[in-house]
Amino acid sequence: TDAVLWFTRPAQYRGRASGTYICPNHLAGLLEMAFAVLLGRLVVNRLPSRSLQKTFLIKLGELYMLLFVLAGLYATQSRGGWVATALAIIGALLWMWRAKALHPRIVDTALLLIVVGGIAALSVPSARTRLQQTFTLNLDYTFDYDVLEVKDETWSDRLGLNQGTKRIIGEHPVFGSGPGTWRWIFPQHRDARILYTPRYAHNDVLELTAEYGFIGLALALGVLGCFLWQVVRFTRPAVAAEERAWMIGAVTAITAIGFHSFTDFNLHIPVNAFIVASLLGLTAAISGKERHFLRLEARPPARTVAGIALAAVTVVLLWLSIPLCLAHRQAMAGDDALAAGEWNIAIEHYRRAAKLDARSPLAQVRLGDAFRRQNADPTAPLRADESRALLDNAVRAYERSLVLNPLDSGVWFRLAVVREGQNEIELARAAYERAVTLDPLNPALLLRAGRFDVRTGLLVRGTELLERSAKLGNAAAKEALAKLRAQKPATPAR
Repeated sequence: TDAVLWFTRPAQYRGRASGTYICPNHLAGLLEMAFAVLLGRLVVNRLPSRSLQKTFLIKLGELYMLLFVLAGLYATQSRGGWVATALAIIGALLWMWRAKALHPRIVDTALLLIVVGGIAALSVPSARTRLQQTFTLNLDYTFDYDVLEVKDETWSDRLGLNQGTKRIIGEHPVFGSGPGTWRWIFPQHRDARILYTPRYAHNDVLELTAEYGFIGLALALGVLGCFLWQVVRFTRPAVAAEERAWMIGAVTAITAIGFHSFTDFNLHIPVNAFIVASLLGLTAAISGKERHFLRLEARPPARTVAGIALAAVTVVLLWLSIPLCLAHRQAMAGDDALAAGEWNIAIEHYRRAAKLDARSPLAQVRLGDAFRRQNADPTAPLRADESRALLDNAVRAYERSLVLNPLDSGVWFRLAVVREGQNEIELARAAYERAVTLDPLNPALLLRAGRFDVRTGLLVRGTELLERSAKLGNAAAKEALAKLRAQKPATPAR
């Protein structure tokens, strides 16, 4: 179904299972981790039950859940999820061999079955079609063409996203550009093939390095190193089967989501990130007979104080989060009113959202959009003073948003359009220039800025912007250039 709760999934996800996620790739991220934990429990955990019937029924239930999750993974049609799961299974078998949970011959047989299963999967029409959408094999190879060519647009876009992210890393190698800044800095480094404004890099490893630098990457690798050290300690044959089962399942799950993180942004999805944190935390909490760290049991007064402090922190965090939730609710109500053309109601909701969350630039952007769209409504003509007041309010809202986030090229673009409507030529030009600087490969922005420069007398500069937009495939820019060249231009001004 394309209905997810009260949302409708975008067209590119139709025909693929997503559960309560919007994107099927994120459901695949959840299922590959669940599959890994179930696999470790099914194979490694020997139930110390005297009843063979009870043990058989429990294992049968675990096998059913494992196959059910595997069917869900197939239904997501997530190529990254498929590859990550296959690599995780191979890793799990090697860990089981190391822990002597499986005989080496069984491991060899299982690896052979994986290869055979992969070949058999290619015979399934839907799977074969999905893979054919990714790559094209050029059998008539020449030096002018690659043997293997990326065919799928989403994978081609990922390559472009990776290139732009590497440029950000090159500019901010040590400490990164800052948490949450990727989506605002990326447009300055975007590849020409990326003609939209992405929110995430579709590569959590590169995005982590871009935002936190190599220091942040080193800290993350340090956490993984400690995790692997703990896994190695508790996968030895002498360790209890239940603990070995958990360790192998956890390391397999982290392996799967780790591989998948090179092609998607599962760790930016709160529930998937929470599961990863839980896997790491529960693994760290396991303690066997060997204790490498001194543990002291707190006395009752200390435990009471710690419990009260933890409860107080929880209450404070919840109290601080309530205004954010209410602000989001007001913004959604404003979006509904804006879509229905109820401008005053939308403005009131956005003002409440901005008041509840004063640090949110998005609420100010939406407020400015409501004023601007009300002014442009052809069904409700306005007097000159009313129009001027609405445009002034839009400018103030956009300027407040830019104080909170000066890197949003879209807001600079909106501000330039409003300034142009107010006939504030120099202020509009400054806003256009700032927007183009922040997003130099946006064809729609280049078209609008080029037309503005041509209209206000900067013919050479305007023509250059229109040519840049046309090179990016903008048909309207090509048409504007053709009309411009058909005219007899006056002496160009810069």
